Amino acid sequence: MGQVPATPHDALFKSTFSDPRHAEGALRTALPKGLAGRFSWDTLEAVPGSFVDSELRSRHTDLLFRVSLSGREARLYLLYEHQSTPHPLMPFRLVAYAVRIWEAWLKQNPGATVLPAIVPVVLHHGEAGWTAARSLEELYDLDEATLHAAGAHVLRHRFVLDELVTESDEALRGRGMSALGRLVLVCFRHARAPEELVRHLGAWAD
Repeated sequence: MGQVPATPHDALFKSTFSDPRHAEGALRTALPKGLAGRFSWDTLEAVPGSFVDSELRSRHTDLLFRVSLSGREARLYLLYEHQSTPHPLMPFRLVAYAVRIWEAWLKQNPGATVLPAIVPVVLHHGEAGWTAARSLEELYDLDEATLHAAGAHVLRHRFVLDELVTESDEALRGRGMSALGRLVLVCFRHARAPEELVRHLGAWAD
């Protein structure tokens, strides 16, 4: 299921964040602090392959990482949504990708009776911000009372969103990340306005 990055954005994302030294900061700063503190970041390791549907590769690029979470094997799944309009069925897509990740893992661990936890993180830089659903429950054609009655009997799968449009350059500069990781994020933030990017890059010369 591997792929060659289709755009310069894809290539920059893959070449930078497939390196755990740069991915760690991007993931750690996107996750809630209480959860981020439970990962053993020195165990972070990229897992080869892509799980994105072929027809969506023009808008989605993904990276998968193996990592220890509270002493147990887990996965961090980083998906880059590089279209200006967010995918309206993103929670469903992420569930489909998670199933593929588990299926691949089970082929390597056929006798397993438990599954590694998968934490999905979506990186987005659209100008209008994220306006689509962030959890599977938001996609159900149910009224609020019925959804509440269903409770834990329906999948709710909510992803972590790192929305660059809401961040200032100063906030990105202050993130606990590698210098290259921060520079790539600011490039993504201004990617739709090249003149702005050129104007701001001078401040990042250090």
